[in-house]
Amino acid sequence: MNILIVGGLATNGSRLKQFHNRGCRLTYLSTWYFVEALWDFQDGTLIYEHFSDEDELMGGNNFENRVDELIKRDKIDLIYCILNHGDRSNEFTKRLIEMQLNIPIIRHYKEHLCKFDELERQVLLETDAQIYENTESYHYFKEQYGVGDNYLIALGDPPQYVTFVPEKMPPLLSDKDGEIHVVSFTSNNNCFGKGADYGRYAIEEIVEVLLVSDIHVHLYGNIPEQCVPLYDDLANRFPAYLHIHGFVDSRTTCKIVGQYDWGLIYSHPKKLWGFLEKEKWHFNRLNSPGKMAQYIAANVPFFLKRGIYNFMERTLIENGFGFIFDDYDDLIKHLRDRRTWRYYRENLKLYKHRFSMEAQADKMLNFFKTVKDRRTNVQLFR
Repeated sequence: MNILIVGGLATNGSRLKQFHNRGCRLTYLSTWYFVEALWDFQDGTLIYEHFSDEDELMGGNNFENRVDELIKRDKIDLIYCILNHGDRSNEFTKRLIEMQLNIPIIRHYKEHLCKFDELERQVLLETDAQIYENTESYHYFKEQYGVGDNYLIALGDPPQYVTFVPEKMPPLLSDKDGEIHVVSFTSNNNCFGKGADYGRYAIEEIVEVLLVSDIHVHLYGNIPEQCVPLYDDLANRFPAYLHIHGFVDSRTTCKIVGQYDWGLIYSHPKKLWGFLEKEKWHFNRLNSPGKMAQYIAANVPFFLKRGIYNFMERTLIENGFGFIFDDYDDLIKHLRDRRTWRYYRENLKLYKHRFSMEAQADKMLNFFKTVKDRRTNVQLFR
């Protein structure tokens, strides 16, 4: 199958290597503002195009001609539009719909805000089929716009195990010192700027509770500037237990976090709920941050506070990958329960492949084929 991928892959392009490994020919037309990290496609397995000019993307006369040329040149069978919030791909998808092409368009909604948007409504209702991040996200759009039933549930950016997960994981630090080690992230690991995503990654309250309980905390990413004085104070008070490591390349994240006993999923303290825009807060309840998939891939049980992420709570409970805590006494009790920790580790080894890009690619390509065949059959009987 020849697939035209449009939208913004950001740093997650490697997952689409699995389409190529299954015999697909890939053309990627980027609508992203930034230079993208397409490490795994330097061997020529991806044909890369880019709409760098705003006028060309949004209203230029050359748009239709250029898309037509790509479709004919690469004999495209299907268009796969993936959304990273802010990549302009809704505008792009709408223009593709208006071209009334004879090939199916599938919309993958990975990230979104939770507020009514007419452009979003048109894109979701007028594409041939949709892919949603999880069942919770689908039900949101069903209620908001009345989206149809021709959809698939697939994770947006799980790690590609063949690239990101080492055959042999590193030894646990706790095997060396007999103490508990927790890992987490203080900012989006790909963001630059100390103020990035403060509300999303404000975990300082939980960090202090862990340190007071003599539990090691390992932090990666930038420290939000609002939190620098607090973390400086914590580092002075708990020099043996607070470890601030800086950025980690996403290609080595699984190897690094695999040293630790537990993964902390960041959450919003109540004091920050007013800081966040309502639509972003609602989306975060539906979201499945990439760190969850990385913890799973690295066999690291994880935990989160109840009532923050609906989808992740369900994933964690249904698969036995970790625990949800209600208060800090409950949290510390769970972290020190090594018997249950071993149970979570075994579950991760048994079921983690379900959350790999390899597994997602299989069901996505089957879905692509079904949508393509349905469009072909409709055209034959017109």
